[in-house]
Amino acid sequence: MKFIVKLFPEVIVKSKPVRRKLTRQLRDNLRKLLMQLDPAVVIIREWDRISLETYSTDAVVLQGFVTVLCQTPGIGHVIDVAEYPLVDLHDIYEKTRDALGDSLRGKRFVVRCKRSGEHDFSSGEVERYVGGGLNQHLESAGVDLHNPDVTVRIEIRDQQLFIVNRRIQGLGGYPMGSVDAVRSLISGGFDSTVSSYMTMKRGVRTHFCFFNLGGREHEVGVKEVALYLWLKSGASHRLKFVTVPFLRASPSLHRPRSSAYLPAVL
Repeated sequence: MKFIVKLFPEVIVKSKPVRRKLTRQLRDNLRKLLMQLDPAVVIIREWDRISLETYSTDAVVLQGFVTVLCQTPGIGHVIDVAEYPLVDLHDIYEKTRDALGDSLRGKRFVVRCKRSGEHDFSSGEVERYVGGGLNQHLESAGVDLHNPDVTVRIEIRDQQLFIVNRRIQGLGGYPMGSVDAVRSLISGGFDSTVSSYMTMKRGVRTHFCFFNLGGREHEVGVKEVALYLWLKSGASHRLKFVTVPFLRASPSLHRPRSSAYLPAVL
């Protein structure tokens, strides 16, 4: 199975050196996370995207890939594609019909094509030819250019044809580790949790600092919240959780202590 990672738009508009740095960081982050699922995964960094390919057919592994791609900062969206050599317009239609024909029965659809490279046809010609063929030979509800039930997505890159099986929305933001680290004062409440999530989403390696006013139970609860945030947004990097005992009767009032780096088994 092949996935193509599309960068978050704010990454794309950066200067060449910055864009190269951010793309490299995202590739490294994905390698750390995905190699735990499939050590043989192939990750290729390109100028405007990152290609991932796995030969695993295990449903659990493939679902793990999707979960990681949905939760890794820096990704605009991901497309799950079938890749073919480019032949001609009729071959594009036939491959699209075979790949997606069953999903169009009884539904209104539209064909959208993105193309880069030199070809003897335009993107509009691909959309009209493929859309006309699908509308003529399948039992669909017709073409709807404005409010379709299904959007058939085709990408052509030089002499490669990609038919999109599904489009997966990413988290957005910048890759984790691309910005200097900060420490977030976390209480376990709503505000500090959301602000920590927002900084992590923007690529900031966010360590946690907790002033313990409620005893061990409160500390464990806050650690669970921090661990959840780490799993959802920052699992590519190790993060610290620092606890400052602040109980009046505590003999270690002025001696902050730090738990192990996340990930930690709570």
